[in-house]
Amino acid sequence: MKPKVEVISEPYIEVPQLGLAIAKELSLGGEDKNWWGCQWETLFHPEEGRMLTLYEFAKFLDFLKTSEDSENEGIYGKILKPKAYHFEAIDARFERASNGLYMYTDNQKFPDGTCPKEKIIDGLREHRFEGINLEEWTSNPTSQGLPRENIGKGNLRYHAPSDGSVAVFQSHNNRKIDLELCSYGGCHIGLRLAKPLR
Repeated sequence: MKPKVEVISEPYIEVPQLGLAIAKELSLGGEDKNWWGCQWETLFHPEEGRMLTLYEFAKFLDFLKTSEDSENEGIYGKILKPKAYHFEAIDARFERASNGLYMYTDNQKFPDGTCPKEKIIDGLREHRFEGINLEEWTSNPTSQGLPRENIGKGNLRYHAPSDGSVAVFQSHNNRKIDLELCSYGGCHIGLRLAKPLR
């Protein structure tokens, strides 16, 4: 049975599987906004929310797609088939160490100011510009949110993570969609706030 979407407040969608209320619209998007290099705590109070991790973003898309709620089907459509461009920042930053590549979640800092990090242990580590299957990724990502190595072909162009890069999901009015884990930031990028469910 498909999950039913519940709205806890007008601008947010309750996603029980993730324990989060996730914003319907992007913040900080637009030509005059350049989020790259910002300290998130200077932009938002923690009570306002945080960015989605790569895993959370994948499962949010899956939740929207499998929802019977027409509004959320519309949000899913806006993300994948925008009228112009859609650039969405994801809380994943990649850095290489001597023993492998690590993923940092920058806006979930510990009290000492350091950021959580995890060594990339599995998932697709090579570019697939010909495209991977979007639904396979969103329904069955790795625990860190990456597509699995044996993922099928599809229309989601995949840019594998690299040292010093961040994660961005892009869609264009010509219906090209990209999961770009080797982005280096820039303007025109928005972020989707999320709050823990009470």
